[in-house]
Amino acid sequence: MRNQLVTLVSILAMQACATGDGGSPGNASPENGVAPTGASPSGQRVGFVLAHGLSGSVDSFDPAIVSALAADGYFVLRDAVPPVDSVANRAAALATQIDTFVAANKLDRVHIIAHSMGGLDSRFLISSLHYGTKITSLTTLGTPHRGSPLADLALGITSSITTSQEDALLAFTGILGQDVDADQVQSALVDLAEASAPAFNAANPDVAGVTYASYAGYSTLFGVSNWNADDLCSVTGVATPKPSSLPGELQLTGPIVGGLWLRPHDGVVPIDSATWTGFQGCIPTDHLDMTRAGAKAAADLKLALVPFFRQIAARVGSL
Repeated sequence: MRNQLVTLVSILAMQACATGDGGSPGNASPENGVAPTGASPSGQRVGFVLAHGLSGSVDSFDPAIVSALAADGYFVLRDAVPPVDSVANRAAALATQIDTFVAANKLDRVHIIAHSMGGLDSRFLISSLHYGTKITSLTTLGTPHRGSPLADLALGITSSITTSQEDALLAFTGILGQDVDADQVQSALVDLAEASAPAFNAANPDVAGVTYASYAGYSTLFGVSNWNADDLCSVTGVATPKPSSLPGELQLTGPIVGGLWLRPHDGVVPIDSATWTGFQGCIPTDHLDMTRAGAKAAADLKLALVPFFRQIAARVGSL
C-alpha cells in the first residue's frame, strides 16, 4: 500500500506542478483578453485562445507568448477554466469565455492552441457543444487524444484507498487548495484515461470546416533517443528531433508512460496518443515545458517557445 500511495503522490504532485507563475501582460483582462499591438496580417480581427491543461490556470502560458502574438496583430485570450474537473465542465466554462472574448472584440475568426487536457476540452467544445461554426482551427500540444497511462494507474490506485486517505493526499499536493474536491479529480482522471479514449473520440469526431493540427512532445531520461520514436514522429520533410531531458518531477512518471513497450512520450502523454488529425511532428520538449508552465528561463528550454507559437499562429492565422 505504501508504494501505491507514493506513486499516487508523485502523479498528483506532477499535476499540481502544471501551473506556472508567469504573471499577466499589462493590458490583459480575464474576459476580453489582450488586444493587438501590431497590425493584423489578414486585415481581419483574429483571436487566439490559449487553453491550459490539467491543474493549469491563466498563468500556465508564458506572458512572452501572449505579447508576441499580440505584436503579430492578434487578440489573445488565456482561458481560466476549472483547473481540475471533467472535460464537459471545463468545456462549458471555455465556451462562456470564448463567447465573451468574441463579443468584446468583435472577432472575425477564432483559433485555439490547446495544451494537454485543454485539447480535449476544445474538441468537446467544437463537437459536443457545436462550436464548429465559431472556431476556425484547433492546434493541440501534447493532448492525450488516446489517454495517458498515468490516469489509468491513478484510477486503479484511488479505488483501493479510503476517501479520507485520498483527501489527505490531495491536500498534501495542494490541489484541494485550488477549491478542487476528490470527485472533480476522479472525473478528470476518468476523462484522461486510455480506457475512456475510444468512447470520447467516437462522441467527439472532427468537425468539417475546422482545421486541426497536433504536436507531440518528445523527452527522455537524460535526452537519450528512443529508437521507437522515428516512425511515430515521422512527417514528410520533418526530421525527428533529439529529445529533451525529462525534468526531475517527470523522471518518475516517464517510465510509467513508456511502459514495457518503451513508448516514446513527453513524460505524461505518449507520442502515439498526442498524434491527431493534421499531425505536425514531434517537438523536443517535455509535457510541462510546452507552455513554460514550470516558469523556466528561456535558456533552460530546448524548444524556443515564442518562435514556436508564432509559427503556429502564422500557419493558421490567415485561414
